[in-house]
Amino acid sequence: GNIYVAARDQNAIQILSSTGKRLKVFRGGRGGFNFPHGVLVDNRNDVVFFADTINDRIQEFELDGRYRSTYQMPNVTQPRFMRIGPDGKLYVSSMPDRKIHVFDYR
Repeated sequence: GNIYVAARDQNAIQILSSTGKRLKVFRGGRGGFNFPHGVLVDNRNDVVFFADTINDRIQEFELDGRYRSTYQMPNVTQPRFMRIGPDGKLYVSSMPDRKIHVFDYR
């Protein structure tokens, strides 16, 4: 039910209820966000990932917004969007190279 919104202009993430009520705003872990972009919710593992674009990393959080970890992936600059494929791998798009990077996931 919750909705996760990357508020790029505020360098924050908002968690909204399914009716649009703001439940929480957070500014990222270790150093905060710098132009957060894509959001990936992994309900299987109860985590949410955010592409921290200008910081060239991905941040992982619990579904309630508690910080878990930060990932800086080789050759990924300015990550934008993420998906978990049917093969269980993590796909990450990056700019300015306009590539899709593939990583093993859990």
